[in-house]
Amino acid sequence: MEPRILKYLDQCPPAISGQGGHNRTFAVACILVHGFALSVSEALPYLQAYNQRCRPEWTHKELMHKLTDAAKRSDRRGYGYLNKKSGRKSRSTRRPLTPIKYPNVRSPKWGGRNDL
Repeated sequence: MEPRILKYLDQCPPAISGQGGHNRTFAVACILVHGFALSVSEALPYLQAYNQRCRPEWTHKELMHKLTDAAKRSDRRGYGYLNKKSGRKSRSTRRPLTPIKYPNVRSPKWGGRNDL
């Protein structure tokens, strides 16, 4: 297992039942699949290592479910956004979006939907 990923997971707070444990574990699954660009099978050992700190621990079936759901979900940052060697999140090289300026458009002379 890659030490950098384990070090990142050590910084993630453990999932505790009744304190948003599902969301926290799912977020870690998303980080593994999208942030580090791991397949479900590659991410499983890391999620199992994280799971040792969770209370109560998730079952193998539950961990697999979280990873497969994470793989189905899209992430606007793209795959591998945490794969820079420095360990920092990569920043997008695209320019920020600027708002579109629409010209003054007058409303049509009719009053509403019923006037169509």
